[in-house]
Amino acid sequence: MGQLIENPKTYTGEEMAEIFLRTNFTGENAAELGLRVLYNIPVNTNLNFWKRRENILKAYTAGWQGGETSQKYQKVLQMAKIKAEQGFGASDYFGMVYERITNSPNVNLQDLSGTDIEAAEVALFREAIAEDARVTMWVGDTAGSFSAYKMFDGLLKKASTYTGTKKIKLTAPTAANVVASFNSVLKAAPAALKALQSTGKLAFFVTEDVYEAYQEALDAKDNTLAYTELQMGRTVLNYHGIEVRKMNIGSHLKTAQSIVLLTHKENLVFAVNTRDMPDAEVRLWYNPDEMENRQRACFLAGTELLDEEMVVYASTAVAAS
Repeated sequence: MGQLIENPKTYTGEEMAEIFLRTNFTGENAAELGLRVLYNIPVNTNLNFWKRRENILKAYTAGWQGGETSQKYQKVLQMAKIKAEQGFGASDYFGMVYERITNSPNVNLQDLSGTDIEAAEVALFREAIAEDARVTMWVGDTAGSFSAYKMFDGLLKKASTYTGTKKIKLTAPTAANVVASFNSVLKAAPAALKALQSTGKLAFFVTEDVYEAYQEALDAKDNTLAYTELQMGRTVLNYHGIEVRKMNIGSHLKTAQSIVLLTHKENLVFAVNTRDMPDAEVRLWYNPDEMENRQRACFLAGTELLDEEMVVYASTAVAAS
């Protein structure tokens, strides 16, 4: 078994995409992120949008009454080359892989095949890639002021810097004030964003402290439903029909802050590309000089707010206006 772990493995093209990335960022896994995931779109794609015109209905008269041309705007979804690498001492790596194999009920420990070991190695690295990509998607900052993740600018960095985004000062969350905070964020939203409230497309993306404060506020309610939820837990939180989603990023922010981001789910985009980078690959190998098992992944990724005017960014780090 020790020799089998040392066998080098390389994944490229569709094999890399299907095994390591597509499974993490499509289907139910993508839905858990609560936003829009684009896969293998061309690098630096121009995303075109048309502004909906108002007052388009007019009394009928003969001839053209279309008025001004509809306004179009573009966003370029920038993609950055990123690399993930990690190394394990041979004995530690063996233990991690062996533990994952033994936890599978379908493995014959008396006859471990290379396929069983390969699947365990892939699962270890795939989970590490998925988590780091998720964190960078939110807190990435090429300037390094928002977080230590510098590969590409994440959604929060863009929301905090784009001029079209509405930004408001957030009060440090407590069970007593968190409902008022949600209400202030919703009131600050543009009319077009509020109009989507009944569609189920809106979401509050929040840091853990905001989420926990809202949990406490709901627990304090004196009714049968709150009592039942206190015992059984809640699978999802909502405020006035708007989903409240925990980002799980608090430990990765460079400066401790509370954040509430309100937008519609399709307005936040995370893009992954394994097709347009010549040296895109995943490689697993053993380095005998260092007696270390190593893993490396190279691919393209990026984020974008499609319509920055359809976003409200509230943070305790935002300067009071």
